[in-house]
Amino acid sequence: MVEEFNDMNREYVAALVPDKMRLAELIKSAKGESRTMVEFAEKCGVITASSFSRIMHGNMTKPLSRELINAIFTNAVPTAHITYQELMRANGMIPADSDSVKNLETDEWRQENLEFRNARIKIKNCIQSALINRGILFRPHSVFFEDERELKYGLRTRANFCYELYDNSPKYWAISVNCDPAIERKLDKEAISRRYTRSFINDNTTLFLRDVWESESLAEKKNSIAFADRKGFELVKEKLEEIRVNSEISLILVDLDKDEVVEEYFLPRKGKKAPASLFDMPKIDTETYAEDEDFEMGMYDEEL
Repeated sequence: MVEEFNDMNREYVAALVPDKMRLAELIKSAKGESRTMVEFAEKCGVITASSFSRIMHGNMTKPLSRELINAIFTNAVPTAHITYQELMRANGMIPADSDSVKNLETDEWRQENLEFRNARIKIKNCIQSALINRGILFRPHSVFFEDERELKYGLRTRANFCYELYDNSPKYWAISVNCDPAIERKLDKEAISRRYTRSFINDNTTLFLRDVWESESLAEKKNSIAFADRKGFELVKEKLEEIRVNSEISLILVDLDKDEVVEEYFLPRKGKKAPASLFDMPKIDTETYAEDEDFEMGMYDEEL
């Protein structure tokens, strides 16, 4: 099985959107702590350190070449413990003989599932790029928090991805994706739009109950639900605009065509003003940072 995951001769096809942050994580692990990005680039031999730096910043518009993926995997430090398939998947490539690819052209369910997965990755990439472009330091964090084991009512909230933010409050930002392209194409029908908002409430009941019953457990955590459809975003926003919450909860609208965050709406908080959105911060010149070939903007290390 391990040999299958590390088979560099296996046929792969481009089926997913590259997960830019996951790719950056894996490259950072492959580089190791004892090497600089310049040294790692020289070892790989097929890329410059500045190009590696741009990839780490999320500045890539297409999947990395197979040659580069091979070089990263071959020259990874042993302690990285990454597989070739992990690298390829983060790059948007999956095995040609996998179930996800088989009968894709004739299987509508597989097509819709693939569309949903790509939309979720695009949303993640957009949010991360928005943070990087504003000079906000962050690093990935597990969606599971150990202290949630002690919650009285067992209300562990769901998330698709989570970040630890440097020098920000709340310290943690958990984001779940509310995106179903197959349903969203039909939201002009009243019956479907009603089911859509009911489904949203049901899916997030745990979060709202925790906000009411154990709001202190969310003091260091911001929760956001991301949308890729304007109609769905507005329907949920209208549904929730009269409620008052205790913690930071927001709705985020992402334009997948333009690869940008369009709006962040905070649910009204009891006795408090809406916080400023990080997406409203001015953008910085990321190219200036890219000139420093060993600066990994976006992700930060423990010593910071």
